[in-house]
Amino acid sequence: MLTANAWLAYGRYVLSRAAELTEAFTGSQANPRYGLGWWLGASHAPADLVYASGSAGQALYLVPSLSLAIVRYGKSASYKHDAFLRKLFE
Repeated sequence: MLTANAWLAYGRYVLSRAAELTEAFTGSQANPRYGLGWWLGASHAPADLVYASGSAGQALYLVPSLSLAIVRYGKSASYKHDAFLRKLFE
């Protein structure tokens, strides 16, 4: 278990190393939308958005081009990343 602050610190660390982690942010033939532990892209978001998705709506969103890290904690079985990102980036 990580606190929101610890997950944010991890996100900032990943952002600081994004250029070195391009393979982690590259999809495969089996699933072009998934890298090494990261979902790649989403509707209504910057093209370089990647995110780690936990259960019940927990997520760590990173946008390297904006040096942006967002932690989302929640308790919702019906949480939708696209809906959250649409509101965030509109």
